Amino acid sequence: MEKNLPFILIILAAGIAFCAIVFLLPHTDPAPPQVRAGWYLPSRDVVWIKSGSGSSTSRTEHFIRTGERNTPAPQFPVLSPFSRYINYSRQGSESRYMIAVWYFTDENTFRDAKKALLASLAVSGQSLESDLELSHQADVRRNPPEGSPAGEKTSPASSLIKATGYQGDGTAGYFFSVTRAGSWIAAGDGIFPASKEYYLVYYGTTTSSDLASQSEILREFIAETYAFDRVISQDGL
Repeated sequence: MEKNLPFILIILAAGIAFCAIVFLLPHTDPAPPQVRAGWYLPSRDVVWIKSGSGSSTSRTEHFIRTGERNTPAPQFPVLSPFSRYINYSRQGSESRYMIAVWYFTDENTFRDAKKALLASLAVSGQSLESDLELSHQADVRRNPPEGSPAGEKTSPASSLIKATGYQGDGTAGYFFSVTRAGSWIAAGDGIFPASKEYYLVYYGTTTSSDLASQSEILREFIAETYAFDRVISQDGL
């Protein structure tokens, strides 16, 4: 036994060192890019209750999923090979809506895609920088985006988020650019993002609409579904 003790100690030391390296290396999310592209797409219908004010009564909004595609939204250019969108119908209304997502793993590609999108929007319609007030949204348990744990409680909606409003042929809505923490690394007394994920997200109509007339319902739709967790930075285009 004594003869084997040095060998045993070496094995134990190697095991401890291996565990330490694994812990300190970035903790990556194994989900493939096409799955990550669905992060901002709710996994079910979107339903919320809007409280009435004064003599008005509360009402229920129900956005019904009518189709999801693992392709870029047809209203916009192909910006990334990792793109998905969902179409919705608003119950009790003829209005139709969508959420579209483009996902990027590289910051330079992300920046180039934003420039290409802005150039396309300038040709096909009108765009403007917008500040969306979402302070009415309480800290609630929202429909978790695909890939998140069921029932995950997201952070409260920020009182103000920046967006780019757009109105063109066949759609009107809001674009967001989001930088989100991907993998993590333990260093010192904390855990810090070791990699980043980049998203372009669009909430809008699937029919020709006046953006001003859709702004209120789109703000509510965004507040009920927009994922704020692990966001490093957020802006318009």
